[in-house]
Parts: sequence; structure tokens; C-alpha cells
Amino acid sequence: MEIREQEFKKRFDLHLWKRLFDFLKKYRNSVILLVFVMIGVGVIDATFPILNRYAIDNYVKNNSLEGFWKFMLVYLALIIVQVFNVWWLIALAGKINMGLCYDIRKNAFIKLQKLSFSFFDKTPVGWIMARLTSDVARIGDTLAWGIVDFIWGISIMTSIVIYMFILNVKLALITLSVVPFLALLSIYFQKKILFEYRRVRRINSQITGAFNEGIMGAKTSKILNIEDKNIQEFEGLTKSMFSSSVRAAVLSSIYMPLVMTLGSIGTALALNFGGRSVILGGISFGTLTAFISYSIQFLTLLENLQGLWQNLFLPRLLPKELYL
Repeated sequence: MEIREQEFKKRFDLHLWKRLFDFLKKYRNSVILLVFVMIGVGVIDATFPILNRYAIDNYVKNNSLEGFWKFMLVYLALIIVQVFNVWWLIALAGKINMGLCYDIRKNAFIKLQKLSFSFFDKTPVGWIMARLTSDVARIGDTLAWGIVDFIWGISIMTSIVIYMFILNVKLALITLSVVPFLALLSIYFQKKILFEYRRVRRINSQITGAFNEGIMGAKTSKILNIEDKNIQEFEGLTKSMFSSSVRAAVLSSIYMPLVMTLGSIGTALALNFGGRSVILGGISFGTLTAFISYSIQFLTLLENLQGLWQNLFLPRLLPKELYL
């Protein structure tokens, strides 16, 4: 297992991901369509606060419903389009996800039939099972739903920044001033959290192998009377996995409140300077409302993209011998 465990020390394997993205070529049309759908979803999501701003400034502030039916028709039309987009993206991403898992497992199984005896002698069956079940599922999720999260996140964040600067340049700069601090904080904590999650996955692979070997070799264990030794080794693995999981959870419990604090600071800055501008007549109340909504959305999206980035930096998921 020493050779196998070295695979968990690699931060990013460009060759692996290039080979994995080759599997997407079969679904090229679906991927292209999914990208356009996600851009549409992101742009529409970023447009709703603008519509809310218009409603506040023209209907709520003026205490009038003149022309409100036209506004409602536009709002309803966008909702209908968004519902269709969400249905379409789930269908496309699900198709790509299931197709990738099927193709990778099928190709890996075919390659397994061609490997030499030496590969199976040095590679535990449980380790192979873990790679071709849970890890392949993770690959499918990362490639299919990762496209969804990445394209949606980038499109809505870009739209938000554009809308914010169109509404008010000064207030946009003030609201986004916390982003560099959030980036530095994320880099620091994600490195530590990722290290612990790598250990969890490495030990989980060992536990899966221990399960398989314990079941397949039950007769041998009883003949040699080594049940207690097997139990002790298995207990050691589970305790190590528990400790690493707890450390990752503790780091996350520190990281998340700090992110929320920075997000609250961004919103507070928007409220402070925006509120003064509203009182002085520099901006409308609807504009301030849109900025508050955008500041919350933007920082939440940064957090979600950090999770996606973490998945891309996971260690090698499949042994090189299974490459086709």
C-alpha cells in the first residue's frame, strides 16, 4: 500500500484531469448546451434584485400601482424561463453525471481484465473497489455538477459586479472591499482543511480494503487465530479517520464564522455608506436594497466556489494502471 498512499500526497494531477475530461467529449453537445443554460440562470438570478429595486422606487416609494401589471408580467416571464432553465440544467447535468460514471467504470473494468498478476498481488481488492465505486461517483459529481456550479457562479458574480458598478461605482467599491481579505482567509484555511480531508479519504480507502480482506479472508483469520489482531488494526484505522474528520470539522467551524463575519462587514459597509447616501439623496432606497442583496449573494457564491476548487485539488482518484 505504500505506492498507493503516495497518490494521496499529490495536490493536483493535471494529467489525470486531462484524461478524465476526455470522457466529456462524448457529451460535448450536452456540455455546450449546459454552459449556455447556466449562463442564462446566472444572469437571470442577478437580474431579480434590479427588478426589486425598480418596484421599490416606482411602486412602494410612490405608493402607486400604475403600470404594475406590466412589471408583474416581466417578473413572471423571467420566473417561467428560470424554472425551465433549472429543469433543463438538472436533466443535462444528471445525464452527464450518470454517463461519465458508466463510461469510467466500464473502461476501468475492461482494463482490469488486461492487467498482469503483479498488479493484483500488490493492490488490495478493497482499494480497487473504493476507487471504482465512491471515487468514480465523486468524479462524476465534480465534472458534471462542477460545471454547473462553476459556470453559474462565474456568470452570476460577473453580472452582480456589472450591475453594482452600473448602479453606483463608489458603493460597489466599498461593498467589494472585503473580497481580498476573504480570498486570503480562504487560501489559508482551505489548505489546512484540504490536508485533513485527504487524510480522511486515504484512511477510508484503507478501511474499505480492511472490510473486504476481513470478509474474504475470514476463514484464514480463524485458522491462524488472528481475529484480535485484525480488530486492533481496524480500530486503529477508524480512530485515525475519526481524529482527522474532527480536525477538519473544527477547522471548518472556525473558517465559516470568519467568512460570515466578513460577509456581514461587507453588508454593514453597504448599509452604512448606502444609508447615508439615501438620506442625502445620492441614491434611492431601491438601489440600497439591491446592493444589500448583491453583497450577500456575492460572498455566498465565493464560498461555494471555494468548495468546488477544493474538489479539483483532491488527490489522484484512480490508479494510473486504469488509464485507457
